[in-house]
Amino acid sequence: MQPTTVLTIDASVLTLQHLLQKIEEFQSGDDVWTSFFLQTVIVQAKTANPLSVSPEADNTLQSFGTRTVHVLSSSSEEHHTFAEGPYFMSDGKLHAAYLLYPDTSEAFIVATVSTADPFRFESRP
Repeated sequence: MQPTTVLTIDASVLTLQHLLQKIEEFQSGDDVWTSFFLQTVIVQAKTANPLSVSPEADNTLQSFGTRTVHVLSSSSEEHHTFAEGPYFMSDGKLHAAYLLYPDTSEAFIVATVSTADPFRFESRP
């Protein structure tokens, strides 16, 4: 399971300014998101223009420990619109991250992810 952040921008280039603004929004407004979720970043655009990441934004992501950046534009065939925020990626699928609590009793031995059925979860190694 790969911690992932989904970002949505209104421009065709993710600039350093856009990136830092989004990180600030997550830090102040999302009780689940931490920089841990920057290991993989998915950038999606609201525009039909091809999307890119500026070198400055890319360097900053690398300094946060980002290993992979996926870029989706609305013109791409696999375009989906995801809500911004923290996810876990497993087997190429995104699973929403929920508030995480420390397991001081070591009661949980596997991670679980939601399925298409809102009342069912699957375990992940």
